[in-house]
Amino acid sequence: MRLIDADVFIEYLGLDAENAREDNLGEIVTLEDFDRQPTAYGVDKFVERLEEEARCNQSEANELAQHGDYGTATMLQGIVKGYKYSADIVKSGGIE
Repeated sequence: MRLIDADVFIEYLGLDAENAREDNLGEIVTLEDFDRQPTAYGVDKFVERLEEEARCNQSEANELAQHGDYGTATMLQGIVKGYKYSADIVKSGGIE
């Protein structure tokens, strides 16, 4: 899945952004028009980044725990859970 910038798309179609919804309801748009649009938000790359951050923080938490710094390790574990939970939300499209 990829998301495109609606404002850029409206400009690409040569429509007036302020009146695009009202004045141009009959405009014909093809799938090729959508395909030509740059990705505004890469879901897969974002999830990959969240998972990488979780792995890095988990590694650091493990190392700190081995050296007896359990307080910081526990804090990092919470951050890891946050990254994993965020990745799951993004993967699901925000729908539970």
